[in-house]
Amino acid sequence: MNMLRRHVIALVSTILASLVTLVAWPHLPERMPLHWNLSGQPDRWGSRVEGALLGPVVILVLWGLMALLAHRRRRLEGEAKAGDKRDLIESLVLVLFAGLHIVAMAASAGLLHEPARGLVLMLAGFFIVGGNFMGKVRPNRWTGIRTPWTLESDEVWRATHRLGGPVMVGAGVVLVLLALTLSLSALMEAFMALLVVIVLVPSVYSYVLARRERRAG
Repeated sequence: MNMLRRHVIALVSTILASLVTLVAWPHLPERMPLHWNLSGQPDRWGSRVEGALLGPVVILVLWGLMALLAHRRRRLEGEAKAGDKRDLIESLVLVLFAGLHIVAMAASAGLLHEPARGLVLMLAGFFIVGGNFMGKVRPNRWTGIRTPWTLESDEVWRATHRLGGPVMVGAGVVLVLLALTLSLSALMEAFMALLVVIVLVPSVYSYVLARRERRAG
Protein backbone atom coordinates (compact mmCIF):
# COMPACT_ATOMS: atom_id res chain seq x y z
CA MET A 1 0.00 0.00 0.00
CA ASN A 2 2.83 2.41 0.84
CA MET A 3 4.49 1.75 -2.53
CA LEU A 4 1.21 2.24 -4.38
CA ARG A 5 0.62 5.51 -2.54
CA ARG A 6 4.10 6.72 -3.41
CA HIS A 7 3.69 5.92 -7.10
CA VAL A 8 0.30 7.65 -7.20
CA ILE A 9 1.73 10.78 -5.54
CA ALA A 10 4.75 10.74 -7.89
CA LEU A 11 2.54 10.29 -10.96
CA VAL A 12 0.16 13.09 -9.95
CA SER A 13 3.11 15.41 -9.21
CA THR A 14 4.69 14.69 -12.59
CA ILE A 15 1.42 15.17 -14.48
CA LEU A 16 0.61 18.40 -12.63
CA ALA A 17 4.08 19.87 -13.26
CA SER A 18 3.86 18.88 -16.93
CA LEU A 19 0.37 20.35 -17.40
CA VAL A 20 1.43 23.64 -15.84
CA THR A 21 4.45 23.68 -18.15
CA LEU A 22 2.26 23.17 -21.23
CA VAL A 23 -0.12 25.96 -20.17
CA ALA A 24 2.73 28.36 -19.36
CA TRP A 25 4.84 27.54 -22.45
CA PRO A 26 3.42 30.23 -24.80
CA HIS A 27 4.07 32.89 -22.13
CA LEU A 28 7.60 31.87 -21.18
CA PRO A 29 10.52 34.11 -22.21
CA GLU A 30 13.43 32.76 -24.20
CA ARG A 31 15.74 33.32 -21.22
CA MET A 32 14.45 32.12 -17.84
CA PRO A 33 15.72 32.22 -14.25
CA LEU A 34 16.57 28.74 -13.00
CA HIS A 35 17.87 29.49 -9.51
CA TRP A 36 17.50 32.24 -6.90
CA ASN A 37 20.07 33.30 -4.31
CA LEU A 38 19.48 33.87 -0.60
CA SER A 39 18.36 37.43 -1.33
CA GLY A 40 15.60 36.17 -3.59
CA GLN A 41 17.33 37.36 -6.77
CA PRO A 42 17.93 35.13 -9.84
CA ASP A 43 21.55 34.02 -10.04
CA ARG A 44 21.34 31.37 -12.78
CA TRP A 45 19.60 31.61 -16.13
CA GLY A 46 18.82 29.17 -18.90
CA SER A 47 16.82 28.66 -22.07
CA ARG A 48 13.06 28.31 -22.19
CA VAL A 49 13.36 24.59 -22.91
CA GLU A 50 15.70 24.06 -19.96
CA GLY A 51 13.46 25.99 -17.60
CA ALA A 52 10.30 24.23 -18.76
CA LEU A 53 11.75 20.71 -18.51
CA LEU A 54 13.77 21.13 -15.33
CA GLY A 55 10.92 20.53 -12.88
CA PRO A 56 9.36 17.43 -14.50
CA VAL A 57 12.79 15.89 -15.14
CA VAL A 58 13.87 16.41 -11.51
CA ILE A 59 10.63 14.82 -10.29
CA LEU A 60 11.12 11.81 -12.56
CA VAL A 61 14.74 11.36 -11.46
CA LEU A 62 13.77 11.59 -7.79
CA TRP A 63 10.93 9.15 -8.36
CA GLY A 64 13.35 6.65 -9.86
CA LEU A 65 15.91 7.11 -7.09
CA MET A 66 13.24 6.69 -4.42
CA ALA A 67 11.99 3.51 -6.10
CA LEU A 68 15.54 2.10 -6.07
CA LEU A 69 15.95 3.15 -2.44
CA ALA A 70 12.66 1.49 -1.48
CA HIS A 71 13.71 -1.73 -3.24
CA ARG A 72 17.04 -1.76 -1.41
CA ARG A 73 15.32 -0.97 1.87
CA ARG A 74 12.85 -3.84 1.47
CA ARG A 75 15.71 -6.21 0.67
CA LEU A 76 17.64 -5.20 3.80
CA GLU A 77 14.80 -4.53 6.25
CA GLY A 78 11.78 -6.39 4.88
CA GLU A 79 8.38 -4.72 4.52
CA ALA A 80 7.86 -1.45 6.36
CA LYS A 81 6.14 -1.76 9.73
CA ALA A 82 2.63 -0.45 10.17
CA GLY A 83 2.58 3.21 11.12
CA ASP A 84 5.97 4.02 9.58
CA LYS A 85 5.65 7.32 7.69
CA ARG A 86 9.00 7.53 5.93
CA ASP A 87 7.47 6.64 2.54
CA LEU A 88 5.02 9.50 2.99
CA ILE A 89 7.77 11.94 3.96
CA GLU A 90 9.77 10.99 0.87
CA SER A 91 6.69 11.35 -1.34
CA LEU A 92 6.14 14.85 0.03
CA VAL A 93 9.52 15.79 -1.44
CA LEU A 94 8.08 15.07 -4.91
CA VAL A 95 5.06 17.24 -4.14
CA LEU A 96 7.42 19.99 -2.97
CA PHE A 97 9.39 19.94 -6.22
CA ALA A 98 6.17 20.04 -8.23
CA GLY A 99 5.10 23.09 -6.24
CA LEU A 100 8.46 24.79 -6.70
CA HIS A 101 8.24 24.18 -10.45
CA ILE A 102 4.75 25.68 -10.58
CA VAL A 103 6.01 28.78 -8.76
CA ALA A 104 8.91 29.07 -11.22
CA MET A 105 6.56 28.75 -14.19
CA ALA A 106 4.20 31.39 -12.78
CA ALA A 107 7.11 33.77 -12.19
CA SER A 108 8.58 33.24 -15.67
CA ALA A 109 5.15 33.77 -17.27
CA GLY A 110 4.84 37.10 -15.48
CA LEU A 111 2.09 36.04 -13.09
CA LEU A 112 4.22 36.18 -9.92
CA HIS A 113 6.44 39.16 -9.17
CA GLU A 114 8.24 37.78 -6.09
CA PRO A 115 8.90 34.10 -6.80
CA ALA A 116 11.19 33.77 -3.78
CA ARG A 117 8.20 34.52 -1.55
CA GLY A 118 6.27 31.75 -3.27
CA LEU A 119 9.20 29.36 -2.84
CA VAL A 120 9.33 30.13 0.88
CA LEU A 121 5.59 29.47 1.19
CA MET A 122 6.01 26.12 -0.55
CA LEU A 123 8.81 25.14 1.82
CA ALA A 124 6.72 26.32 4.78
CA GLY A 125 3.92 24.02 3.65
CA PHE A 126 6.39 21.14 3.40
CA PHE A 127 7.60 21.81 6.96
CA ILE A 128 4.05 21.93 8.31
CA VAL A 129 2.82 18.77 6.59
CA GLY A 130 6.06 16.81 6.91
CA GLY A 131 6.54 17.81 10.53
CA ASN A 132 3.19 16.30 11.44
CA PHE A 133 4.47 12.88 10.35
CA MET A 134 8.10 13.19 11.42
CA GLY A 135 7.46 11.68 14.85
CA LYS A 136 6.19 8.48 13.19
CA VAL A 137 9.31 7.83 11.14
CA ARG A 138 10.85 4.66 12.53
CA PRO A 139 14.63 4.27 12.95
CA ASN A 140 16.38 3.80 9.60
CA ARG A 141 19.46 4.99 7.72
CA TRP A 142 17.74 6.73 4.81
CA THR A 143 14.98 9.08 5.93
CA GLY A 144 14.60 11.38 8.91
CA ILE A 145 16.86 13.28 11.30
CA ARG A 146 20.07 11.32 10.84
CA THR A 147 22.75 12.39 13.28
CA PRO A 148 25.46 10.09 14.68
CA TRP A 149 23.47 9.94 17.90
CA THR A 150 20.05 9.07 16.44
CA LEU A 151 21.65 6.36 14.30
CA GLU A 152 23.26 4.64 17.27
CA SER A 153 20.21 4.56 19.55
CA ASP A 154 16.57 3.82 18.72
CA GLU A 155 15.42 5.67 21.82
CA VAL A 156 17.39 8.80 20.90
CA TRP A 157 15.94 8.51 17.39
CA ARG A 158 12.35 8.39 18.65
CA ALA A 159 12.78 11.23 21.14
CA THR A 160 14.58 13.42 18.62
CA HIS A 161 11.88 12.92 15.98
CA ARG A 162 9.14 13.62 18.50
CA LEU A 163 10.82 16.99 19.09
CA GLY A 164 11.88 17.62 15.48
CA GLY A 165 8.34 17.28 14.14
CA PRO A 166 6.84 20.12 16.22
CA VAL A 167 9.91 22.26 15.53
CA MET A 168 9.31 21.85 11.78
CA VAL A 169 5.60 22.60 12.12
CA GLY A 170 6.25 25.67 14.26
CA ALA A 171 8.88 26.98 11.87
CA GLY A 172 6.52 26.43 8.95
CA VAL A 173 3.69 28.34 10.60
CA VAL A 174 6.02 31.22 11.48
CA LEU A 175 7.29 31.28 7.89
CA VAL A 176 3.76 31.55 6.51
CA LEU A 177 3.04 34.52 8.79
CA LEU A 178 6.35 36.20 7.93
CA ALA A 179 5.86 35.61 4.19
CA LEU A 180 2.60 37.55 4.39
CA THR A 181 4.03 40.48 6.34
CA LEU A 182 7.78 41.03 5.82
CA SER A 183 9.66 42.57 2.93
CA LEU A 184 11.40 40.06 0.68
CA SER A 185 14.90 40.77 2.02
CA ALA A 186 13.76 40.46 5.64
CA LEU A 187 11.82 37.29 4.79
CA MET A 188 14.89 35.62 3.31
CA GLU A 189 16.93 36.47 6.42
CA ALA A 190 14.20 35.04 8.64
CA PHE A 191 13.99 31.96 6.42
CA MET A 192 17.70 31.24 6.83
CA ALA A 193 17.46 31.73 10.59
CA LEU A 194 14.55 29.29 10.84
CA LEU A 195 16.43 26.75 8.73
CA VAL A 196 19.24 26.90 11.28
CA VAL A 197 16.69 26.31 14.05
CA ILE A 198 15.16 23.32 12.25
CA VAL A 199 18.58 21.71 11.80
CA LEU A 200 20.31 22.76 15.00
CA VAL A 201 17.64 22.15 17.66
CA PRO A 202 17.09 18.41 16.92
CA SER A 203 20.82 17.85 16.36
CA VAL A 204 21.81 19.34 19.72
CA TYR A 205 18.91 17.56 21.42
CA SER A 206 20.03 14.19 20.03
CA TYR A 207 23.57 14.84 21.28
CA VAL A 208 22.33 15.71 24.77
CA LEU A 209 20.12 12.61 24.90
CA ALA A 210 22.96 10.37 23.72
CA ARG A 211 25.30 11.70 26.40
CA ARG A 212 22.62 11.21 29.03
CA GLU A 213 22.00 7.68 27.79
CA ARG A 214 25.71 6.82 27.94
CA ARG A 215 25.99 8.12 31.51
CA ALA A 216 22.95 6.13 32.57
CA GLY A 217 24.07 2.99 30.76
